[in-house]
This record gives sequence, structure tokens and C-alpha cells, in this order.
Amino acid sequence: MHKVPWTMAMKKFFSHPTLVFGVAIRLLLIVVVAPVLHRTWFVPFLEHWTRDFDLDPWTSWRRSGGDAAAFPYGIGMLLLGLPAAVSARVLGTAAGSVVLVSALSIGDLYVGYQLTRMKIGRLTTITWVLSPIALYVTYVLGQTDVAVASLVFVAVIKIRTKRWTSAGAILGLATLFKLSALLLFPFFVVYAIRGKRERSDSLRFLSTMSAVLAVGMIPVLYSSGFREMVIGSRETGGLLDYSVSLGRSEPFLLVPVVYLAMLYLLWRQGRTTAGVTSAYAISALAIVVLVAPSSVGWYLWFLPAMLLLAANTGLSMLVSLNAMQMLAVAIALFEAEPLVTRFSSIGAVEFPTASGHVVALLQTLTLVTGLLAVASFLRRSVPQEDPLRIGQKPFSIGIAGDSGTGKDTLSNALVSLFPRGTCQVIEGDDYHLYERGAVEWSTLTHLNPQANNLSALREDVLKARRRETIVSRRYDHSTGHFQKGRRIDAGDLVVVNGLHALYVDRDRDVYDVGVFLKMEDSLREKLKVERDSATRGVTETEVRASIQRRKPDSQRFIEPQLEEADLAIFLDLEKSPSQHERRLVCTISTKKLIFPTRLSAALNSLVVVKHEIRQGDRVGDLVLEVDANDLNSSDLISLLRYLEPEIHAMLMSEPRFMPGTLGFESLVILLATAERRRSGE
Repeated sequence: MHKVPWTMAMKKFFSHPTLVFGVAIRLLLIVVVAPVLHRTWFVPFLEHWTRDFDLDPWTSWRRSGGDAAAFPYGIGMLLLGLPAAVSARVLGTAAGSVVLVSALSIGDLYVGYQLTRMKIGRLTTITWVLSPIALYVTYVLGQTDVAVASLVFVAVIKIRTKRWTSAGAILGLATLFKLSALLLFPFFVVYAIRGKRERSDSLRFLSTMSAVLAVGMIPVLYSSGFREMVIGSRETGGLLDYSVSLGRSEPFLLVPVVYLAMLYLLWRQGRTTAGVTSAYAISALAIVVLVAPSSVGWYLWFLPAMLLLAANTGLSMLVSLNAMQMLAVAIALFEAEPLVTRFSSIGAVEFPTASGHVVALLQTLTLVTGLLAVASFLRRSVPQEDPLRIGQKPFSIGIAGDSGTGKDTLSNALVSLFPRGTCQVIEGDDYHLYERGAVEWSTLTHLNPQANNLSALREDVLKARRRETIVSRRYDHSTGHFQKGRRIDAGDLVVVNGLHALYVDRDRDVYDVGVFLKMEDSLREKLKVERDSATRGVTETEVRASIQRRKPDSQRFIEPQLEEADLAIFLDLEKSPSQHERRLVCTISTKKLIFPTRLSAALNSLVVVKHEIRQGDRVGDLVLEVDANDLNSSDLISLLRYLEPEIHAMLMSEPRFMPGTLGFESLVILLATAERRRSGE
């Protein structure tokens, strides 16, 4: 007999002692404590709705003389509370309270289960399962903030896994529980504006969230009670209660200042990942809560998502976060009404009232520890969510080699993998100093650095690294003349291909990876004749004469770049056993890069192609020889997804590698780039 999925999930759930202990505490609190907010506000409102059913329960409640603060929630919370409403109507207020808090506990326990399942870290999981704020707010005080907290948590999971439509729907639903979730919306607007790579996905997220919110906010149009109780609630207004005067007669509001500051920091981040955007959004939510604390329940808004994004975080953040929780609960206990108990003889529990100075000190310490936790969270989560540091600077790849070795072809193959508009291609030929027919060519060849403006090339490459737009004139090979300057916009990938591309990397501060292409002489000559005859209006005799004339300069100026390259790619011909087909053999040589070892293992396990890996001439160098002729796009995508999923996530939604050796060369360059970015070199 097969086990049903939920049975397996429950077995996994109860296999974690921390979760079991957390469940036991929650069950005890549900049985013993009937929160005062349930008794006086939430459950009576829900019971009134079922007794005098109305499509506008807010206005109906107000007409009956009900307190405007009784239910400051939208349609989402109304539907969640429906079982509690029925229970209260049939069995009484106490039963309705138990059902309501049980419904809220589902989101609470789901967060704990997911943190455990994802192996976030034992201390991180304990921070939530035994969270003083989660226990006090949900099970003792009776606030409903855990609902929006768990929905924000799930939305962040969806965002990180690129499930944008469902993420938008969930976050839109969260706003129907509490409008505070709307604070996250502008951060993803910035993400959509700044990032071309996933703009269509983020726009789908925003449109879905907007649609859910629009439907859920329909009561605004016809319900005066909704406008008063939800839109004009004390919680909504509490965000604007805190201000700073600085000696001025009219103080400025503090919350908008800190919130806009976080938006600006994300804007300055430039193109970045969805995870980094989520980290900034959650941090902004946390800072808003810290500088405008109206209710202890607000601290739950950001807590689960922060723990998720700070996986396996350092001890300093968890210490600060837990200190903040305990201080916030202490303040709430000093200021709270008696805690009403229902199912024991304990009666009402009252805490002594603290002096104003004590509460002020606790609030100060809460703010300080909270800000320390946010600072530590950003410091750790941003690099974690952007391991390739794409938010700091774009990938930069320099491709050098003699004429006819396939630099343009390889550059185009690389660029075709990325979304349109996210790549800058800088071609070294555009920096020739002279047009075809100029007298200078009688003594110079294009291979001589003196015939090229390499200082301008370096300057433009550095601008591209800073994500600045550059304007470069275009050398037309078909005519031999320069064309009008072209605009090259900033992108996530900068590819520089040219005869002298590695000359500009003299201080090792320009490229992530420098690539040198080399080809067996007869093969290169054959391919160069075919290319120049077809596209550059040159006869075969002229091409062969040019190759011979340039050979000394090739050895003098081009070949030395091989010593500066991080990655060398050499193509040769190997006759197949049938004697009728010539196959390319691709030899990859690296300097102190270790990805060939992992690639070799993946070639054995995923695609099974003929290859050989060996030690290079120097310690740390590796040589990988591969027969990549039979590899197709699906093979190469599988290899990339397995070896570097973060790189794969940057490509087009359905990338297509060029088949065979050309696609394999592209894969190798991407793997080398990822390794360099991870190492921080």
C-alpha cells in the first residue's frame, strides 16, 4: 500500500524534535489562552457577519454599533475567519477563538516546516519555531499578523524559483489580509525597470499582484465601513505617526524617508537578481516597522522571509534578531491589557506597568538590535542571493586570437544565449586607425598594435564595466571604411573580441576571463579563405598572400597573448574511423581554474562523450581534450544547469546553444567566468 503524500509530509514533520516541541507549545497555548482581541473584537465581528449575513459586513457592523477597530482586515482575512465565524455562531465565542487561532497556526507551522525542510540551519529554524513574537502575538495576544507573514514568506520562495505568476498572486493575496504587504510592491517595480533580463517575468508578477489586489479592493467602491475600518485603520495611519522636527516648525515624516532610502539603495544596485530585490524589500519592511512601531505584531511581517533569505547566517544576526524579539515582547507585556484565559482556573494574568523611562529604554534597545539585525542581514543575504556579483558589475570576457580563428563567430554564439539588450559587444576591428587603402598599410599590418587605438579600446571596455553607454565607430569589412558611430548600451555581459583584446588587460582589472583562440594552420587558412571570399570581397589568392605577409606579426604580436590568457581554446582536425569525415577536436587549456575537473566528471555522467583530462605543463594548469561534435543544445544546457545553475538563470528563458564544438566553447567560457566571479578575482 502506497503512502499518500500528506502522510509522508507529516512523518517528516514529526521527525524534527524542534518542530514537535514547537507544536506542543502551540497546542498548550491554544487550549489554555483565549486571546482578549478574539473575545472583544475579531470573533464578535465574524459572528455578527454569519448572524446577519451581508455582502458588506464592515458597514453592517458599524451600523449595529460595533467598534471600528474590531476588524481592520480585507477580504482575505474575512474568508480565513469563516470557519471561526460558523463555530462561534454554533458553539460560542470561545470555540470561535480556538478555530481562528488554529487557522492562523497553519501558516505559522508551515513556515517552520519549510525552514526545516530547506535545511536553512538549526539555529535559524529554532529562531522561528520558538519565536517569542510569533508565540505571543498569535497565541496570546491574538493578532493575525502571522497570516501576512507566512504569505510573504511563500511569495519570496516563489520569486527565488522564478515562479512569477504564482508569486504575484500570493503577494496580492497578502495585501488583502493586510495592506502593509503593499510596501513590497515598489521594489519589484524598480527591479522591472532596471533589469532587462527578467523584465517580462517581473511585469507578469506585478500585473498578477495588481489584478488580485484590484479584485480584493472592490469593497472600497461601495462600502463606507470598509473604507473606515480597513483603509482608515489605526495600523494604516500608524505608519505616518513618527516624525522628526530638527528644530523646524513643521517636522518631516520619518517612515517615508527611510523607506525611500531603501528604494534608492536598490536603484543604485542596478541590474541585479530577484533574490537581492527580495532582500532589499524585506529590509525596507523591517526598517519601517522598527522606526514606526505601532503594534508588536508588525514584527512578524518580515521575520520569516528574513530568516529564509539569510540561510545559514552568522550568529551575530540571530543574536540581534532574538534580542529584538524579546525586547519587543517585553514592551508589549508592560503595555498590554490583562491576558484573558478561558479553559483553566488561572484567571486573568496582569503584568506590572513599567515606568515611561523603562519603556523608552526598551524601545531604544529594540530599535538598535533590530537595525543591527537588518544590517547583518543585508551584508550576508545580498552576496548570497547574487553569488556571481552581477549587481556589482557585468560579466566581461575578452576573446583574442589571430585573424580567422573564429572570434566573431564565438562572440555571436555567446551573445545569442542572453536576452536581447543585455549584452555589449565591443569589436577590436572598430579601433583600427586607418581605412583600407591608406598609405600606412604599406609598412604596417592590422596585427601590429601601433595600427590600432588600444588606449581608446581599453577606455571603452572600462566604461562598459561601469555599465556606461559607449559610442564606437564601426569598421565595415566589406568596404574597408569606417561608418557612423554606433551606440552600445550597458548590459549584463561585455564581450570584447579582437586581435589585441588581451592587450588592454595589462593590469588584470578588465576581464573576468581572457580567452585566446588558436586553430591548426591549414584549418584556419581554409576557413579564412571561405569567410573573406564570401563576405569581404577578397580573392583566395589575396587571402593566402595576406596570411603569409602577416605571419611574422602574428608570431610577434598575437601569439604572446596566449601567455596572458586564462583560457586557451585550440581547434584541430581529427580524421574519423570512416576516413570520410573530418571531426574537430577541441583542446581547452586553463591557468589555475578547476572547472575542467568538474566538467570532465559531468561529461562522463550526463552526456558521455570522448574526452581526456590531464595536467598542464605548470602546476595548477589543466588540459581538457574533447570530441564535442555530437553535443546538441539540450546536452549543453543540461551540463550548464548542473554545473552552474546561477549562470543558467541569467540566460534566455529557453536558451539554445549552437550545436557541436562552437556550443561547447561557449559553455566552457561561461563556466570559467562563473568560477572567476565566485572566487572574487
